[in-house]
Amino acid sequence: MKKSSKALLFSALIFPGAGHLVLKRYARGIALLVPSIVALIVICNDAMQKASSIADKILSGEVSPD
Repeated sequence: MKKSSKALLFSALIFPGAGHLVLKRYARGIALLVPSIVALIVICNDAMQKASSIADKILSGEVSPD
């Protein structure tokens, strides 16, 4: 498998920027990895807050568990 094909698969299937790291273009790879990781953390944090809010409403009886 060519190195560029391997890099493409890494970026598409593993994580954005991983392909650049495979190609040893570390600055570009990190420049893509960091914003992706930050966005993932923000999205997960928001989802956890919403899930916690819904769980609290269910436990207090405000909302039925259906």
